[in-house]
Amino acid sequence: MDSIKFQAPDPKDEDLEVEHSLPAKYGVCQDCKGCGSVLSEAIRNHGYSQEEMNEDPDFAEEYRKGGDGIYGVSCPTCNGLRVVLVPDESRANPKILKLYYTLKNEEARQRREDHRTYLMECGLYGEC
Repeated sequence: MDSIKFQAPDPKDEDLEVEHSLPAKYGVCQDCKGCGSVLSEAIRNHGYSQEEMNEDPDFAEEYRKGGDGIYGVSCPTCNGLRVVLVPDESRANPKILKLYYTLKNEEARQRREDHRTYLMECGLYGEC
């Protein structure tokens, strides 16, 4: 039986990290949407303007193809397999499931914040 294991604070002692486990099943990879490939990280997060796209129509066409174009790479999340383990909510302990999603949401929030800081430091994003 497949499972997802993750570290989280012990509910009884916040200073102690313990391993939790959730029953899992395979689901479509949300990063590549089941295609197995994505746009290269080198250009994926750059916000190209319409003017830049108009300057190089060949680049624009390949960029719009995403993972299916010449700038496509194997999806780093699923390694091109198109599926990943996801919690099997029907068999999961609701408290552990909630903890898992809380941690995943915090990780996503931190990644967004880090990316925004990166863009601001590079001069690609104005002050908010």
